[in-house]
Amino acid sequence: MTNITCNLIMATVSLILLYKIGLLQFKFGFDWDVMKKWGRVGLFSGSQIVLDNIIYMLIVMKMVNEVSSAGVYWLANNFIWGWLLIPIMVIAEIVKRDYVKGYSRIYNYILFVIFVVLLWIISVPLWKIMFDNVIHAQDTQTILNILYLAVPFYVAYALAVVFDSVFVSVGKTKYLFLISIIVNIGYYGIVYLLFLSGWFTASLHFIIMMFGFGMVVHLLFSVLFFFVSKKKISTNLKTNSQHGPRRSV
Repeated sequence: MTNITCNLIMATVSLILLYKIGLLQFKFGFDWDVMKKWGRVGLFSGSQIVLDNIIYMLIVMKMVNEVSSAGVYWLANNFIWGWLLIPIMVIAEIVKRDYVKGYSRIYNYILFVIFVVLLWIISVPLWKIMFDNVIHAQDTQTILNILYLAVPFYVAYALAVVFDSVFVSVGKTKYLFLISIIVNIGYYGIVYLLFLSGWFTASLHFIIMMFGFGMVVHLLFSVLFFFVSKKKISTNLKTNSQHGPRRSV
C-alpha cells in the first residue's frame, strides 16, 4: 500500500511539472495517423511484455517456488534488479531518447554498459557487507553463490537492453515481439519439455542456468535483428533527425 501511495504521489507531481514546463498539453480530437502508429508500436511492445511475464510466471517462478532455498533466490534477484541494474535502466532511457533524435553511435552505449559491469566487479567485495550488515540476511553465503552464478548472465541482459531500446526508439517493436516468441516459446519451451522428460532436475543451479542462457539467446537475436534491420533503422533515423547530421550506426 505504501508503494502504491508513493507512486501515485510521484506520478501526480510529475504530471504537474510536465504541464508547467509545456511538455504535457491537453488537446481535444485525435490524430488518427499518430494513433495508428502508436497502436501498432504498442501492440507488439505490449504483446512482448505479456508473453515474457506469462512464461516467467508459468515456468521460472513455478520452478523457483518448488525448490528449497527459494527465499534466498528472491533476495538475490531483488538485489540484482533493485541495485545492479538501475544504471542499465538509465542507459536504456538515454538510448530511447538519443536515437529518436538521430544520434546513432551505438558503440558508445555499449561502452557505458561495459563501464557499469566493471563497477559491478569492483563492488563484489561489498556485497557480503551489504547482506550481513544492511539487509541482515540469514544465509549470506548462499545468496552470494547465487549472485556469482547469475550476475554474469545479466551482462548479456544489459547489452540486450541497448539493442532493444533502439527498437523501441525507432518504432520497430515487432522485432522485440519476435525475439520474445523465439526465447519464450522456442528456447524455454524446449528446455521445459526436456525437464518434464527427465533430462534435468529442478534445482536453483538449473533454474539460474536456464534463465541465464535465455538472456544469452535474447542478446544473440537482438544483435542479429539489429544488423538485419540496420538499413531500415538508419533510414528512419535520417527521416526523424532534427539535430544536425546523422552519424553512422
